[in-house]
Amino acid sequence: MGVTFCQALSGVKAAAFDTRLPSRFSGSAAKRLDKKLKQFGCRVISPPTQFVVQGTEGPLREGELKRAKDWGREPVVSVGLANG
Repeated sequence: MGVTFCQALSGVKAAAFDTRLPSRFSGSAAKRLDKKLKQFGCRVISPPTQFVVQGTEGPLREGELKRAKDWGREPVVSVGLANG
């Protein structure tokens, strides 16, 4: 018998993010994905995060690219995959 999807993800380190428009009516796919990752047994290493885009096709709003890089770097350093 093969490995199930949930078994394959059990213990895998993961983090969820999404992009959103600058609107208070925008939902958070990252929060929903974070819940699913946990349900699948992933070890979530960072809180779900959103990055704001200027329009439906981007680009990221000013300052968001640096914030995204910093956000991506922190979990990598915290789990010992890089030196910072």
